[in-house]
Amino acid sequence: MKDLAFFVFFMLALKPGFAQYEAGSFPLIVEAEKHVAKYGAGEKPGGCIWASGGTLTPAFWGRDAGDEIRFSLALPYDEKNLKLAVRYSYAQGHYSNFTGQHNPERNLELKIDEKITVPITVPDTGWWDHFKTSHVTLPPLEKGTHAFRLLSVTPHTTTNVDCFIFYKDSASDLSPALKSTIVAVSDSQRFVLLLTPNADPGMSFNRIFTEFDRIYEHYRDYMGWAPPTPIQIHVIEDACWDNPGATAYQNQWGVYFKAGSMATDQGNWCHEMTHMFYCAHFPSWFDESSVRMLTTFNWVPDLFPAFKNPEDNPYYKQCANEGSRILANPQLKVDHVEPIQYAIRLKYGKDAFRKFFHLCHEAGEKGELDFKPGRHLTNEEIVLYMSKAVGEDVRPLYKQWKGF
Repeated sequence: MKDLAFFVFFMLALKPGFAQYEAGSFPLIVEAEKHVAKYGAGEKPGGCIWASGGTLTPAFWGRDAGDEIRFSLALPYDEKNLKLAVRYSYAQGHYSNFTGQHNPERNLELKIDEKITVPITVPDTGWWDHFKTSHVTLPPLEKGTHAFRLLSVTPHTTTNVDCFIFYKDSASDLSPALKSTIVAVSDSQRFVLLLTPNADPGMSFNRIFTEFDRIYEHYRDYMGWAPPTPIQIHVIEDACWDNPGATAYQNQWGVYFKAGSMATDQGNWCHEMTHMFYCAHFPSWFDESSVRMLTTFNWVPDLFPAFKNPEDNPYYKQCANEGSRILANPQLKVDHVEPIQYAIRLKYGKDAFRKFFHLCHEAGEKGELDFKPGRHLTNEEIVLYMSKAVGEDVRPLYKQWKGF
């Protein structure tokens, strides 16, 4: 009956998506936040999409000596080679700045049946939602129930503990996204790939890096500059995706993609990477509108052509019609700026924005324009350098937008 009880316990505790073996065998995941027994700070488990169960130990667990996590494990057989990985995060720089404290040793203790003590080192992971795993080999354990206690023995061993992973074979058999939030770095060193624990991007890591390197090189040639690297590519499992109106977005920490559509979302690869390349050089009205225009008229046809002729793409045709309408009606006023960008692209050709970008970059190099990252060009500067790029004044076109 004890074996049956363990089997039922195991099937309840095992998280879908991590099992590499048959049902009833390891790995076994124990969520730490469900077993916190004592802590000196924080009240509730912390929410985090990068955690294996979506939550982790309360804030600042491990700050006080004596903080602990208790749980039990029932073994149906003697286990001589059982291993344990503790999945956790810690941001040393942020914590030190916030508290003025830092524990350089960063050692926790795992007590087994209050008889055996196993030290576990938990070094800095770089940030609070960048998880890593520390691995130890457990001593031989006899059949039966064993009590485990993870203990912070010195102050400021602050650790966001996510889960405990029991396994029997090589750590290489565990899911890469479970072992570490950062699962791979590209050979070019331009990109870092991050996955939430259950995220399946639907394509190999190498293919992701190959495609994004291709985008990077194409944009660098077209614009004349490149953003700081490495660029973080985040792939988030569908259940944790918190933006139902989109499948991708970008911010200062990188580009983000919904796992379920990652493999077929080339348009958004192009779109979000353009935002990365812009380095906050442009005001919001120019930023998003030109990104949409370039994605539709330049990037996708050049890098991921789905049609022999771009004009055969219904969306391309729709946008071209909007731009043509602007060109055909100089007195027309529109509420949105995107059709103006389409019109400039149609009238002056696929290299109009290439010339504009290069002129801006060159002017910055010469000190003729303040083109440092984070500084937005003014409307007047955009009109000036776009006019230089195409060889005539584009102000009348931009003034057809009511918001200019």
